[in-house]
Amino acid sequence: MPQAESLTSNLGFVRHATIYEGGFDYLRNIPNQNIQLVAIPVTLIVKKDLKPAIVTVIAQFIKTHFQSATLVSQPGELLSIHEPSIAVNDHAESVLKNGLPYFYRTLPFSLAALLDHFSLYIGFIIVLASAYSSMKFPGPKVIWREIQLKWYVHKLEQLSNRVALAEKRIDAEDQRLIEKVQTLLNKEEARLRRVSKMVADLQARMS
Repeated sequence: MPQAESLTSNLGFVRHATIYEGGFDYLRNIPNQNIQLVAIPVTLIVKKDLKPAIVTVIAQFIKTHFQSATLVSQPGELLSIHEPSIAVNDHAESVLKNGLPYFYRTLPFSLAALLDHFSLYIGFIIVLASAYSSMKFPGPKVIWREIQLKWYVHKLEQLSNRVALAEKRIDAEDQRLIEKVQTLLNKEEARLRRVSKMVADLQARMS
């Protein structure tokens, strides 16, 4: 097609390609001159909500099998052809350019796929945790201890009322509850002693 470039400029779905002299058989020089032609690229289309793990597998397969040069393309050229009217899948484009993500190379596929699927949520949680930590709010350990203390104190109040009203004897389970409450109280007393010491030290410096 001597007018291959003109056809390409007028038809948006084709591209200009050249089969160079000797492309089929360079020993017998077939063809004996460059051949101008038009080619229709193959576009792979997937759903927008396709899971990232499946996109990764497909993109890696395409990169492995279509990275090499052909009679009408340079190495890697086929992977860079995009249809302008179709949005590029960012996840697939990243795999085609940079290869498999690190966790796909180091973790079992099922675990890597799970991390990939929830990566956005995990990143959001990390940002929230960092912001929470930077604001000097009580840590999860302190909050959990406060919840435990309130819960055990509530159970202790119920036990005390039952013992007072029905003269119920304290059994082994009740004894374990009392021991847990006592352990939490000891931790709270130790924390309060540290706070009292800091307050006393500050007051001493002020005076």
